[in-house]
Amino acid sequence: MRKVSIITLVLALFIGSFSAAGEVGTAQKKQFDAPTLGDYGISVKAVSSAPAGDIADVYIGAIGVEVAPVYRNFLISDLDASVFGSYSNYSGKANSANSLTTINIGLLGRYNFKVADVPGVVFAEAGGGLSLQSQTISGVGFDNIDPLYRVGFGYEVNISDNINLLAGLNYNLLPEKGIAGATRDGSFLNICLGVSYEFYGENRRKK
Repeated sequence: MRKVSIITLVLALFIGSFSAAGEVGTAQKKQFDAPTLGDYGISVKAVSSAPAGDIADVYIGAIGVEVAPVYRNFLISDLDASVFGSYSNYSGKANSANSLTTINIGLLGRYNFKVADVPGVVFAEAGGGLSLQSQTISGVGFDNIDPLYRVGFGYEVNISDNINLLAGLNYNLLPEKGIAGATRDGSFLNICLGVSYEFYGENRRKK
């Protein structure tokens, strides 16, 4: 029930951000017509992570954190490149003393779509990296490292000078039997909510 309540709260905040953005969009249309993303940025997000696939029979959901420095307009306009790092700790479903800690690191590409009359940007992202896992099962601890693949989408909007609100949904996939105790796969569905700070160069400074 606690996990459902947390996910419901995050979704409510996500939906509320669209409403708030729409209210300020008319008053600040000129501002939103200018770039809302800087040359560089850094985001900090809270992550509500729910195990999926067979791993869901082993562990319950967790609240984690993700930090991602980003380089805007990488190679082409509206394409961003970032390095991400995240931390989550999951408790065992059958035995709460069991645990799984994941530290995910990797590279992420993100493409931003501007929608008419909608402030901010809608984005799609994809990337991958490594998942460093530490588990304790029945008092026995062991570590593992697996490749990680990620796809997702989200929304980012300016809320004040240099500060953006962002929300998103992403799916992380570890390879088959990548996590002990999961007979098929280790995959996770993540809901993210956070803020980003934008660094504006002279060529992209907002008017």
